[in-house]
Amino acid sequence: MDKKIRALSVGAVLWDVIGDQEYIGGAPYNVAVNLKKLGAESMFVTRVGNDERGDRAVEEMRRCGVGTDFVQRDPVFPTGVALATLDGAGNASYEIPHASFDEICLTEKDINALNAFAPDVVCFGSFEQRCEKSRLAVRSVLERVRAKTVFFDVNIRMGFCEREVFDFCFRHTDVLKLNEDECALLSSLLYGEKMEPAAFGKKTIAEYGVSVVLVTLGAAGCFVCTEKAQASVPTEPVKSADTIGAGDAFSGAFLYAYLSGKDPVSAAKCGNALGAYVAQRTGALPAFDQEIVARLEKMTASED
Repeated sequence: MDKKIRALSVGAVLWDVIGDQEYIGGAPYNVAVNLKKLGAESMFVTRVGNDERGDRAVEEMRRCGVGTDFVQRDPVFPTGVALATLDGAGNASYEIPHASFDEICLTEKDINALNAFAPDVVCFGSFEQRCEKSRLAVRSVLERVRAKTVFFDVNIRMGFCEREVFDFCFRHTDVLKLNEDECALLSSLLYGEKMEPAAFGKKTIAEYGVSVVLVTLGAAGCFVCTEKAQASVPTEPVKSADTIGAGDAFSGAFLYAYLSGKDPVSAAKCGNALGAYVAQRTGALPAFDQEIVARLEKMTASED
C-alpha cells in the first residue's frame, strides 16, 4: 500500500498476571500493537492509574510505537490487571477487578483530535463497556469519529453481556468478530435462539447491516460470513503454550490484510496464521520472528 493504514483502538490496557509473571495485554491494546507490528500507524485511547503498572504500560506502548496521545492517567483507580488461571489445555479464565480503564472519558477536544487523526479503522470491544463512564466514551467514538471500517471484537468476560449494549454496538459495526461460545450466547440474547455460526452470521448481516462476521473456532480455524458468501477457513494444527492473545493476533492480521484490499476469506487466512503463531508462545504479545513476518508480508502483498 502507498498509504499507511491508520488504526484507532479504544479500551483496556492491563497486565495479565500468570503465576509470578506479568504480561501487558487487554484485547484492544493487543490489537493496536499487532497492527503496529504489521506496519500500521496505531493510536490508542485508554486510561491507566497513577501507579507503577501505569508507568510501565505507557513505557511499553511507546516502545512498541503505539501512539499515547490519548492515554489518560487516573488519580483514584489502579491500572488494570487480569488474574489468569490456565486449564490443562492452556485456556485462560480471568478475574479482572474494577480499574482505571473503566473510567475512560473523552472531551469535545479529544473527539476533534481523533477525527484529525483520520483513522481508517476504529477497533473496540465489549468488556470495556461494563461500566457507564467508559461505555459512554466508546459510544462517543462510534457516533462521532469518522472511519471507513469499524471493528467490534466481542470479548465477554465475567458475565458482562447486556442486550442493549450489544444491540447498539452491532448497529455501528462493519466487521464483527466473536468466538463460538459468544456466538451461541449472543444469538440467544439477540434473536431468542441458539444459532450455529452460519445462521448467526446471515441473521446479523440482515438485521444490523454488518459487512463481515467472523466466528473463531479455536484449533478448527474460523468461519467467515458476508452478504454474498460463507466459508470455513481451517488453520494449521499447532501445540499451544497458552491461548492468551491468539484471538487478538487474529484480529490484527485479519484487519491489516482486509484494509490492504484482501477479501475476507484471504484476510481470515492471515488471521489464522498469526493467531496460531501466538498460541504457540507464552503471553499475549510475543516477538515476531522473521519467518512469520515474511509469511504475512507474502499473504498481504498486492497481486497487481
